[in-house]
Amino acid sequence: MSAEHSHGPFRLPCFKEFVPQGIRPWIFVLIAVALQTSNVVYPPSAANMYGNLSLLHEDVMMCLYSAFAGMNVAFPMMWRFKFSLTTRQILTITLSTLIVCNFVTAHTDSVPLLIAVSFIGGFVKIWGTFESISTINPWLAPNLDFPKFFPILYMLILGPIYISVLIDVPMTYYATWEDMHRFIAGVLLVILLFVRLCMVDFFPMGKGKLLAFDFTGLLLWGLLMLQMSFIAIYGEHYNWFQSGEIRLATGCCLITAGLCIGRMLNIRHPYIKWDALCYKRVPVALLLFFLTDAIMETPNSLQNILTNDLLGFDSMNTVKFNWFALAGTLSGCLFSLWWLWKMRLPIIRLAFLGILCAVGYQTFMYFLTSTGTALEHFYFPTYLRTFGYAAVYCSLTYYLKEQIPFDHFLQVLTIVGVIRSGIGGSVGEAIYGYGLRWSVAKNTAHLGYTLDNLNATMRNMPFGEAYGELMRQVMAVSIKELWGYTVIVCIFLFLVFLLFDSPALAVIRKMPKHFKMKKSTDRTH
Repeated sequence: MSAEHSHGPFRLPCFKEFVPQGIRPWIFVLIAVALQTSNVVYPPSAANMYGNLSLLHEDVMMCLYSAFAGMNVAFPMMWRFKFSLTTRQILTITLSTLIVCNFVTAHTDSVPLLIAVSFIGGFVKIWGTFESISTINPWLAPNLDFPKFFPILYMLILGPIYISVLIDVPMTYYATWEDMHRFIAGVLLVILLFVRLCMVDFFPMGKGKLLAFDFTGLLLWGLLMLQMSFIAIYGEHYNWFQSGEIRLATGCCLITAGLCIGRMLNIRHPYIKWDALCYKRVPVALLLFFLTDAIMETPNSLQNILTNDLLGFDSMNTVKFNWFALAGTLSGCLFSLWWLWKMRLPIIRLAFLGILCAVGYQTFMYFLTSTGTALEHFYFPTYLRTFGYAAVYCSLTYYLKEQIPFDHFLQVLTIVGVIRSGIGGSVGEAIYGYGLRWSVAKNTAHLGYTLDNLNATMRNMPFGEAYGELMRQVMAVSIKELWGYTVIVCIFLFLVFLLFDSPALAVIRKMPKHFKMKKSTDRTH
C-alpha cells in the first residue's frame, strides 16, 4: 500500500488536478457499477436472439456460462496486473475490449464466436471491476477490514445484475435487442473518454513485471470450465452419453482436468497451487457453494416457465421482479455488513440464515405453483431469495478469507468459480431440465388416460382445448413436484447447518469414544 493510502486523508493521484478529491472515489464506484452492468449476452434478450439468430436455448446459456468462466478464471492474475500496468491503462484495455465485444455480439450469428467473445468479455469485465474496487479499497474498508469490505463488494457486483435487466427489458420491448448492446457500448465509450482525458498514468503499488506466470495454466482452467459447462448445458439436448458429442466432451474434460492437476503438482509456479486446496475448511465451503448455486437455479429453470409459459406474464410484467431482487440483494449485503462488521457475530450463523431464506423461497414457490397465481404473489419470495443469496455469499467468502492466506485466496476464488460456473449452476439447470422432462412424461401418462370419449365431461369439449388444458395442468403439477423435491433438499441442508452450529455438537465431541465398565465390588449370594 502506498504512502498516500497509509497516512493522512485518502487521495487518488491517478486523476488530473482539476478533478475534485471528494468525488474521485465515487467515480470508481460508478465505473465498477457500469462494468458490472455491461454483458456480452443479456438473459432477457435470449428469446429475441433465438428467433433472429436461429440459436438454441443451449447456445445462449453456453454464452452466459462462458462469460462466468471468463470472470472466475481471472482472479489469480488480477493482483499481478496491478503491479505491471497503471489504473488508466487497465481501464482503457477493459473498456475498449467490452465495447468491441458488444458490437461483435450485435452483428454476428456465429455461436463459437459468441462463446469466445463472451469469455473475453467476462474476463475484462471482472478485471476492470477488480482494478476499480482495489484502487479505492483503503477508502471502502480502511486497514483491510474484510467484514466491511465483502458486503460492500457484493453490493457492487450482484446489484448491477438486476440493474442491467431493468434496462434491457424495456430496451428490447420498445426497440431491438441489438440496441441494448449499442446503448451499453455508448455508455462505456463515454467512460473511456473520461478515463483518457481526466486520468494520468500512475503506479500506486510500484511497477513490476509478469514474471514466472503460468499463462498455459490460465488457458487450461478456462477450457476446463467451458468443457464442464458444455456437458451440463448440452447434455439433455444431445441425450447425454448416448451421443458422441457428450462422450467426446467428457473425454476432453477429463484430459484437461488431468493436465490442470499435473501442472499444479509438477511446475514451480502453477496458475493454481495445490496448497490452495489443502486447507481444512476449503472442501466444506466449496460443497456449500455448489449446493447453493445448484439450488438457486430454480428461478431460471422453474420460475420462468411458471410465470412466462404457464401463467402467460410478458417480460414487461416479470421485469418487476428485479426491483424486489435488487432490494433483497442490497438489504442482504447491508444486513451482512451489520452482522459481520458492526456486531462481529459468528460467520456460520449468517450462512445459516441465508440457507433459511432459501428454504423459505422454495417453500413459498411450492405453494404458489398453480394456474391461477397472481403476479404480486411472487414479489416477497423473490426478495427472500436474493436476501439469502447475498447473505450466503458474503458469509462464505469471508469464511474462506479467514481460513486462507491472501496469496492463496484469489486462487481459491477461481476454484469457487469452477464450482459455480462449471458445475454448480449448469449442473443444477441440467438436473432441473431432466427432472422436468421426466415429470411431465409421468404426469401426462397419469392424468391423460381419461382423455377420451368415455369421459362424460369430454364429449362436448373440442379435443384441442381439452389437450391444451391437460398440458397446463401437467406442467403445473410437474413444476410443483420438482419444487417439492427442492424443498426437501433445502431442509436437509438447513439441518446440516443447524447441527454444525448446535451447542450440543460440542458436547458430543468431548464425549469419550470408548466407555470402560466399572467392576462391581458387591457380591451376590
